[in-house]
Amino acid sequence: MNMASSSETEKKLDMNKKTKQYSDVKEEKMSKKKEQKDQKEQTEFKNSENITKELETKLEELQKLSEEQKIQIAELNDKYLRSLADRDNLVKRTQKEKEAISKYALETFMLDFLPVLDSLDKVEASFTSDSETSGSSSYKEGFSLVKQQILKVLQKHGVESFSSVGEKFDPNRHQAMSRVESDEVEIETVKEEYLKGYTINGKLLRASFVVVQVPKSK
Repeated sequence: MNMASSSETEKKLDMNKKTKQYSDVKEEKMSKKKEQKDQKEQTEFKNSENITKELETKLEELQKLSEEQKIQIAELNDKYLRSLADRDNLVKRTQKEKEAISKYALETFMLDFLPVLDSLDKVEASFTSDSETSGSSSYKEGFSLVKQQILKVLQKHGVESFSSVGEKFDPNRHQAMSRVESDEVEIETVKEEYLKGYTINGKLLRASFVVVQVPKSK
């Protein structure tokens, strides 16, 4: 009886021992798995940190590049606007120079042509009504027509004559050829006109040559 009990006890002890060993092995395996899992998580976390840092670095580089590009774009835009302004100024300056050359050429031509107009005025003034015949009348009308056509062409280019007789003497517009005292005036006044004055585009081209009446000395 005692021997059977002892054998059974040994079996139980052996069973407990094996159970404990199995439990220890199982626990050791679980511990290793947990450790491996922890290591894996740490590795993934570090990798994630590294990736995040790399992304942050790239983002900073992109932002920095973007700012530099903005500066470059602003500089290019400024250069472009300056170039447009320079071209516009060049076009305007060239246009003004062309206009100045054209005006100078026209003024030079007109100064040479004015004596022709003076001659036309003298011829027209030489016609007298008491000596007119049918032939001379036709000649005068034809002459006047031609003269008017010439004056219209000149007006088209800004050239016009101005009247001076009876006007107050203006040294800026009148060239006094002689002065005559008179009781009829209180200020210097143009009495007679030898040669007409002309303007071109509102600017004096030639002063009129005149006889001036001045108040008589008392």
